[in-house]
Amino acid sequence: MIYILITIAIILLLCLLEVYREKKVFKVTYYHLSTDKVKKNMRIVLLADLHGKSYGKDNEKLLDSVINLKPDYILSAGDMIIHRELKSIVDMERFYKKLADTFYKDKDKNNPRIFYSYGNHELRAHRYDNCKQQLLNSYKELEKHGVILLKDQSYVILDDNIDIYGLDIPREYYAHFKPIDFDESILKNVPIKDESRYNILISHHPSSYLLSNHHFDLTLSGHLHGGMIRLPFIGGLVTANFKLGGRHAKGIYTKDNKTLVITGGLGDHLKSIRFNNTAEIVVIDINQ
Repeated sequence: MIYILITIAIILLLCLLEVYREKKVFKVTYYHLSTDKVKKNMRIVLLADLHGKSYGKDNEKLLDSVINLKPDYILSAGDMIIHRELKSIVDMERFYKKLADTFYKDKDKNNPRIFYSYGNHELRAHRYDNCKQQLLNSYKELEKHGVILLKDQSYVILDDNIDIYGLDIPREYYAHFKPIDFDESILKNVPIKDESRYNILISHHPSSYLLSNHHFDLTLSGHLHGGMIRLPFIGGLVTANFKLGGRHAKGIYTKDNKTLVITGGLGDHLKSIRFNNTAEIVVIDINQ
């Protein structure tokens, strides 16, 4: 009996050490896609769900990792802040300014390549006057640095034959405990302009991918934090209202030549933990 108790104690200790380790690190996850719609090979870096977390002073470790990946585009799927924390919004602005200034050092920031779309925390920040004003001011300032916010908007990039859309998901779809099912009407404000182009949708919540009127070539999402605790053969244990279930809280999924990429995110919120679910930067290489 004593040996069983010792074994259990060791396993629990190792699990706690892993939870602690995963609080401190992130990894890079690579996915590869091919299409004849793009004019050249390209690399997208996807960021989401940082929630004000900092990897090193001023998030230098994260910034250096993104730049060293040599992306053609940096796309953010929301929740880079904590909705009630003014400091997290200020830190977000500082991070993206430095990221953009470094990224555009040998590029034209008037030809934007960094795009940001709302998550539920950016949406909730509008409930608090000080956070709302800071957020709006931050996005105005970031636009000067070549970071473009897309809220039910699109940006056409002729050089690469791609269109990038940002979906602004209404607040009720993020309701705690009683979330409502996604309705096809949420896509009405982001109609695809040209299906011959490679159309990318930034949608913080991945359920938009399941709608019958979804026709985007690539959807980039987060929100689910990878299910927080991931177990073999089960997947994530906490998955909000995503209908595909725990196995599909992060990863890459393709149906009818339409691809969904869900990042497990970079941070956490409300003292949540990660286990077998290291925070991540996601890289999507798209080849002709």
